[in-house]
Amino acid sequence: MKLLLIRPFCIIILLLSAYITTAQEAKHLIDFLQTKPRHTAGIKQHIQQMKQDTIHYAEVNTAIERILPSGITQLHYVLFTHQPQVYQLSILAQKTQIIGIKLFKVTYNKGYTYPREQLSILYSWVNITSLQKYIDGHNKLYGSQLNTDDVSLLPFRLYKYGSDCGHSTPDQYSRMRQLIRQKDEYTLQKWLRSMNVELQAYALEGLARLKHPKKIKRSHLVEIPLRVESQKRLFKKYLWRVPETKVVQLLRQSNTKVYTCAGCFGMNYTPIATLVEKMGF
Repeated sequence: MKLLLIRPFCIIILLLSAYITTAQEAKHLIDFLQTKPRHTAGIKQHIQQMKQDTIHYAEVNTAIERILPSGITQLHYVLFTHQPQVYQLSILAQKTQIIGIKLFKVTYNKGYTYPREQLSILYSWVNITSLQKYIDGHNKLYGSQLNTDDVSLLPFRLYKYGSDCGHSTPDQYSRMRQLIRQKDEYTLQKWLRSMNVELQAYALEGLARLKHPKKIKRSHLVEIPLRVESQKRLFKKYLWRVPETKVVQLLRQSNTKVYTCAGCFGMNYTPIATLVEKMGF
């Protein structure tokens, strides 16, 4: 009888201990970020220490280290604890000088057929002046009107470009599929001019499916039926100065690689110029 009374208590203690440990890991990382490391070398050194800390971290991965078309260096890390809990650390830098940091806690909404990833911000710091400089340059080059409030169109979030694979469907793929069915070229044109390379890749596919579906049949893409009655009218404010053909040409000349879902094989990196050709532009 005593054992029966003690076991639930022990379970509660273990769960509480796991929660405290996870909270401490997040706190330690936030404490480090609050020192405002100025250069990417300091971040990389700290990440290397975390990789060696097998007591607290099950896995620490570098998802992305690349230079975006805007000239910003993007670093993105995925951190797995033993509890388990997942964190994502996003860094933007001007060469090696950090201009933005965001730490996300990842949870999964189980109210869908497959769990959907949801991110909440635990820590954020941005040098608004430096970031705005690159946004202004991007707006001039791509003919967009982005600002620091356009969270989904900025490169702090790392989306996965891909389609239905295994037990996972990237949220942005589902959203792109919806935009195609609705013939919502308005939103796809916004994505094409975003600073987020993965959204630009989805825009290329979405626009290709709407404008020249016959050209991409050889790409073995799953057919997405249209709903003509839901067609939206394009708004000129997202189509000024720089036409779509010019934006596509800029992407054709880009060496930036897209974070791409490879199904059961994990993730790989596809040059966005390759996607331009694949989509028949």
